[in-house]
Amino acid sequence: MNLKDDEHLKFFIESAPIGIAVLDASVLEFEIVNEKFLEITGNVKSEILGKSFWTPFPETRKSYEEELIRISKTGRPYQAEDLELKITKNGREDSVFLNFVFVPVSNVSDKITKIAVWVIEHKTRQPKVQTIIETNEKRLKALVNATSDVVYSLSADWEIMQPLDGRGFLQDTSRPIKGWRTQNIHPDHMELVNKTIAGAIHEKKIFQLEHKVIRADGSAGWTFSRAVPILNVDGEIIEWFGTASDITERKHMELELQRSRESSDRQKRIYETITSSSPDLMYVFGLDYRFTYANKALLTMWGKSYEDAVGKSLLENGYEPWHAEMHEREIDLVVATGKPIRGEVSFPHAILGKRIYDYIFTPVFNEVGEVTSIAGTTRDVTERKLEEQQLQLLINMLPASVVVIRGNELIVEMINQSNLDYWHKTAAEVVGKPFLEILPDLAGQPFAGQLRHVMATGDIIDVKESPVLFENPDGSIRETFVDYTYQPLTDLNGKRTGVLVMSSEITDRVIARRQIEQSEKNLKAMIAQAPVAMCILMGTDHVITVANDMMIELWGKPLADVMNRPVFEALPDARGQGLEEVMKKVYETGEPFYASELPVSLIRHGRQEVVYQNFVYQAYRDAAGEIVGVFAITIDVTSQVEARVELQQINEEMAAANEELATTNEELTEIQKRYEATNRELEASSSRLRMAIESTSLGTWEYYPQSGGLYWSKECRDVYGIPDNLVPDYQAFADHIHADDRQWVEVAINEVLNPAGNGHYDISYRIIRFDNGETRWIKAQGTVYFEVEKPILFIGTVVDISDMKEADEKSAKLAAIIENSHDAIVSKTLEGIITSWNASAQRVFGYTAEEMIGDSIYKVIPPDRHSEEPHILATIASGKSINHFETKRLTKEGILIDVSVTVSPIRDKAGRIIGVSKIARDITEKKQAETRKSDFIGMVSHELKTPLTSLGAIIQVANLKLKNSEDKFLSGAMQKGALQIKRMTNMINGFLNISRLESGKIHIDKQEFDLCELILEAIEETQLIFGSHEIHFDGCPLIRLNADRDKIASVISNFISNAIKYSPKAKDVYVMCKTQDEEVVVSVKDEGMGIEPGDLERIFDRYYRVESNHTRHISGFGIGLYLSSEIIERHGGKVWAESQSGIGSVFHFSLPLDTRHT
Repeated sequence: MNLKDDEHLKFFIESAPIGIAVLDASVLEFEIVNEKFLEITGNVKSEILGKSFWTPFPETRKSYEEELIRISKTGRPYQAEDLELKITKNGREDSVFLNFVFVPVSNVSDKITKIAVWVIEHKTRQPKVQTIIETNEKRLKALVNATSDVVYSLSADWEIMQPLDGRGFLQDTSRPIKGWRTQNIHPDHMELVNKTIAGAIHEKKIFQLEHKVIRADGSAGWTFSRAVPILNVDGEIIEWFGTASDITERKHMELELQRSRESSDRQKRIYETITSSSPDLMYVFGLDYRFTYANKALLTMWGKSYEDAVGKSLLENGYEPWHAEMHEREIDLVVATGKPIRGEVSFPHAILGKRIYDYIFTPVFNEVGEVTSIAGTTRDVTERKLEEQQLQLLINMLPASVVVIRGNELIVEMINQSNLDYWHKTAAEVVGKPFLEILPDLAGQPFAGQLRHVMATGDIIDVKESPVLFENPDGSIRETFVDYTYQPLTDLNGKRTGVLVMSSEITDRVIARRQIEQSEKNLKAMIAQAPVAMCILMGTDHVITVANDMMIELWGKPLADVMNRPVFEALPDARGQGLEEVMKKVYETGEPFYASELPVSLIRHGRQEVVYQNFVYQAYRDAAGEIVGVFAITIDVTSQVEARVELQQINEEMAAANEELATTNEELTEIQKRYEATNRELEASSSRLRMAIESTSLGTWEYYPQSGGLYWSKECRDVYGIPDNLVPDYQAFADHIHADDRQWVEVAINEVLNPAGNGHYDISYRIIRFDNGETRWIKAQGTVYFEVEKPILFIGTVVDISDMKEADEKSAKLAAIIENSHDAIVSKTLEGIITSWNASAQRVFGYTAEEMIGDSIYKVIPPDRHSEEPHILATIASGKSINHFETKRLTKEGILIDVSVTVSPIRDKAGRIIGVSKIARDITEKKQAETRKSDFIGMVSHELKTPLTSLGAIIQVANLKLKNSEDKFLSGAMQKGALQIKRMTNMINGFLNISRLESGKIHIDKQEFDLCELILEAIEETQLIFGSHEIHFDGCPLIRLNADRDKIASVISNFISNAIKYSPKAKDVYVMCKTQDEEVVVSVKDEGMGIEPGDLERIFDRYYRVESNHTRHISGFGIGLYLSSEIIERHGGKVWAESQSGIGSVFHFSLPLDTRHT
């Protein structure tokens, strides 16, 4: 223990009323001394620290040096009483009587490193100890009775409180009690008090804490409690002695001040001067104007002592005549009215110079109500004045308008420049004047009434977008809009004195919002005219607020049945198809959702239909950028999907009836044309969909053929990379068409401008960007308007489709890979509906793509394995994949086949999981081969076991006969032969158990047994076979398991024998057993060759053996660890291994403890 580092002990030593010192035990030199010790010895600290104990007490060395040395050796304290010594103090020698107590102090290693010395001085010899104790007890009792604090005594563990005089603050107790904490400690601080008590007991330090208590009247109060541990000679706590002070009022003041400060912070320190510290100069005047009291702070300000100032008049204490006369008049007024008075004055400070002070004179009354004196309190407000100036500067820097209004007359006390600019006033025109006098044109508006309401009630008024009307000098009206907040201001006593007004002019924002609202009207008009189905769904319920005719037609419902209703209430038939979740996610995250050819089941015009749609959901935001709804754009591609399906059917018919190709060629050509027309329609529809989706990148253009005028929107210019300073014309446009496409594009434009045509323009071609020369693909659409057989206006849109072109190429490559894969590749929805089916899937399962697409995956799952599919879909929905899952599936012919399945999630561009990809490999032949191998192993093992058993019996009989034989060689050979037969029997049993495992015939015969006893048996048996290693086992808790005793024994034996086999150079094997987390864990550790990470992953696989130069000579078939893992898993446990190559391995198995009896 280092006494210098113990702050509590240091405090105790320095504040103790007796002399205390601490010596270095090895050299008896002073390390710590308190002031009382220095007073007794007549020394100063610099003369004694680091000096020998005998320096101040040379007369005692001869008698007590050996005793001090003995203390360091024995650890026993020593006491010397009534030593008469000659001490020199202040240059004069004096005789004193001293009592010494020497106590050893040990460090954390229990070594005595310090000696504590207590010294008590007496002018005369002291009476007997008992008399001293009685006298001290009387003094202590008198001190306890005299103090206003609650004095208490507690047991060493703080559980028992001795009889307590609560002093009217806490409840009295007439006897020792338990449960005093519940009686006296407030529940809010019970945890804090208990934690502090525990810390004090543990550290043997002073308990010191401010905390809440339950007062004698049941109300909540505050105390400052401090308790000192009383230690015996062995340093153990025997009692606690402490005091508790009632600090309720002070704490309430502190809490009130804290609340005021918190309020000040919330108002950005606007009330900093109001909530500043209380006045710190305190004094009292007599009725003769003379000071009868002045505190230290006031005396310091004057530069005087108490004796020089008290009893003197104002003039005598340095006040100027005018100042003294002013205060005398104020004193007369307080005496005459009996009311306090407050003022502010400048006065010179003895140190700080001229300062500004705020003061209060308060009457002091006697018992009959007469004023007998005047109490004054003064505070230095110089900094506050500076802060007010700084505050004015600060609020002038705020972008918001700020004004402070005081009193019922609504006087403007403070205002910043932003507010003056808004009012069109100067500070001289407003400060110190009533609000309505400054702004009479606001008299008929609600603001003055609201200000008075805040003053009267303390309510906070917060108004958004309030109109404020000002009259301009020319008589016109200036309409503005503001957001404003009125907050009450209070003084230190909580009285409301004014209102803080903070406002922001938002006229521009309101005008902008109106413009946005107009834009929204324009948007609705645009949606109504859009060539694709569009709607806007507002709020969390997705209420249909806007929908164009194409969307109403797509839904197949009357307009009145759907408008202004939640979409899934208006379209209940759309529920349960995943659309609710998608729409909710778009609304909550703002991430768009895209879908192509998504089948949606709807009741349209009273008939159930499946509609295939290309659609996008985008977040619909308000002017502030907040999501308020969902913007949906949809294209019905049912005809295109049906056409593709029809084409697939026709292709099959063509393959099946090739000999009829000549006769059906015309029909096929017509179907092909229909397909191409459908594809063109799909391309046009997709283009329109992308135009609506990518609204921020959709360019528009207008061309006037008669004048040659050409207008391109900003988005159109962005597509072509046109600089802002370049005005495009038709020739510039034509020059930037790719050379390979320019001629046919110009032909297409000329055709569409021909009145004989249909006036519709829809082509895709390449361009060369203006800015960087990059080649990009674009899609252009437009319409020509004619008058008198002349084109007068050609308008349209353009969008960059380069990324789409690249994606189409990648999709084509991926489709080719999938179609030519040897494995069955299937995609499906999260509901298990098949969406794609490759050729290998048809080969494996027998179903064609036409038979399976749109059908459920359960069609190829045997009924007894239907439970697998929900688990697979749930795993995929969580974002995980399933690799090499072996199961059985059903072919079209009803044949069960073995398959290995790998399942992965399909994600869209935003990373959302929208489907499932499944790769299935037919492993039926592999499974059949494994079954044949297992059958063969089982048969051979069974056939080998019979002769091996006979051989074992023969060797056992021969061993008995050779027991007393003198031929040691034959006796040893028989023993070795018996061990080899046991090894072979264990190996054959392993093969048989694997065969039973794979055939499902292995039997777990559970019985109750002692696990520790079983481990000891396994160790003993192994040591009979392997004598080369020492097996260490420290035992384990008493655990009785309900399990298959023989099979658990085989697992333990396998782990131990492997540890020995694979650590030929090391000689130690460690077996451990412990319980943790509701299970028992058995571990076997070796210090052998270790396992590489790649081998460690497969170490429990069937027939797997680590192949290396170190393991070639070690026998085995790779079945022991596999069999062990299967046995443990069938008991509900698990096996695992840890290893480092060249260092060793640890093999573990665990079993659940719910089968144990301890």
